[in-house]
Amino acid sequence: MTLLCRLLSHIALIILLSACSQLTSVPADSIRLSRQLALQLPAPNALGQPFHATQLVTGQYGNQDFNGQFQLELTENKLVLLALAPWGPSLFSATLTPNNLTTSQTSVAQVDVRYMLADFLLTYLPYDALKQSLHGKEITIKESATRREIWLAQTLIITIDYAPNPNVTAAKSRWQNHIHFHNHLRGYQLEIKTLTFTPAPLAQSIMAEPQPNAEP
Repeated sequence: MTLLCRLLSHIALIILLSACSQLTSVPADSIRLSRQLALQLPAPNALGQPFHATQLVTGQYGNQDFNGQFQLELTENKLVLLALAPWGPSLFSATLTPNNLTTSQTSVAQVDVRYMLADFLLTYLPYDALKQSLHGKEITIKESATRREIWLAQTLIITIDYAPNPNVTAAKSRWQNHIHFHNHLRGYQLEIKTLTFTPAPLAQSIMAEPQPNAEP
């Protein structure tokens, strides 16, 4: 198993274990982030206009570091998140459509792909869409052009910092600039750098369809 997979699996296990007690009732098409917070899966077009992108993600969990490359594709009715292995093939993928979430992963990728998708959605969903998707008691989202904070009651659980860029609008800068994601509740951090970002026609697709494991 690669270092990236080991560390992502540790993070996913912590989230899963902490979400197993005192559960808050949430919609079935949701990803549980903690025992009191869940993210309802949005329609892909909630993320905006279609695009293709390549990102480099580096992270820190405890005293361990990891990095990996991701490919992203958004069409009118589909979002694809693909993690690439150093030797070429994909480690895991998630495909979100209006009615379904499908995941696929190799035997070495012992991760819950849903949590990788959740971090992506927490980072890039517009404010109004994120507000509608988060479910739990006493949730507050504090938003500015360069920072997003998610609070549960008086506890800050997630901060996302968006590097400003005077040459693009705030919304576009969230795709095109550096991002620092910090999950205070789980103790891990991600640095996201978009290497390429290309707006795409609605019908165009550059990614091969992954072999699915359909979520119920």
